[in-house]
Amino acid sequence: MSPQPKSIANEIGEERQKIWLRLAETHHVDELSIRRLQNRVIRLLEDKAINKSAVRAMLHHELGYLYAYQRSLDAAIRHLDSAGRLGLPEAPLRLSKGHAFFLNGKISESRVSLDGIDLGREDRQMLKSLSGSYAASGMFRRAQQCADEYGEAGFGYGNVKRAAAIMVDLGIDDVEVTNRLQTAINAIMGEIKHPLMAYSVFADENEGILFQFVVDGSIDEIVALDNKIAETLSEKYNSDVDSVLAIGVKPHVPSEENIAYEPYHAGLQ
Repeated sequence: MSPQPKSIANEIGEERQKIWLRLAETHHVDELSIRRLQNRVIRLLEDKAINKSAVRAMLHHELGYLYAYQRSLDAAIRHLDSAGRLGLPEAPLRLSKGHAFFLNGKISESRVSLDGIDLGREDRQMLKSLSGSYAASGMFRRAQQCADEYGEAGFGYGNVKRAAAIMVDLGIDDVEVTNRLQTAINAIMGEIKHPLMAYSVFADENEGILFQFVVDGSIDEIVALDNKIAETLSEKYNSDVDSVLAIGVKPHVPSEENIAYEPYHAGLQ
């Protein structure tokens, strides 16, 4: 008996997840594995016998992520939108598009996508994914809200909670953080050979907030990127938020725990 479309789609999802885990561990893009899985998904989408909307939606969703890993953003969003038209619910669609934008350094667009998600209607799995994704866009208060509703302290929760408190105490709109994160990554994205995957947040009421993108590179390369961000931000911004917020990069070290911006895991029952 040949495999059913539903089981094939779930298998594709599992294979894509393996690619993501290797990518997150190494910060090196495995083009061969990605292209092999892309070609397999494209062939499945060309198969007219696979005609269930839910199955086709999942295939487009997985293909969209694979393109995002290659930093082919237009193709990624096109396939994620196709998944939406075929029935992928709005919240998972917005989360996945927000992740695709972040992977490709489009933090402002990520924020817009995530901002439309109704937290009051999401399940625990969604809240867990959203907590890290909101913080990645500088939306510390919504990240804290997600973590509180999820009911588990993880993903650097203490630092994100303190960052949110600092923003509230100073009356700073977190869109100011988003804007600065976007400016910072614009300055260096062309020099990074991989998609954005992880970051770290440190916050202290006396020292302020430190947000660092995790990138692969030598010590000299990391220092150069850090300096470039600092110079770019100092030339453009000078307000209250800049007295408490610092943005930079840190090297990818597999043994260190950072906040991983995890993809949404689609699946068919």
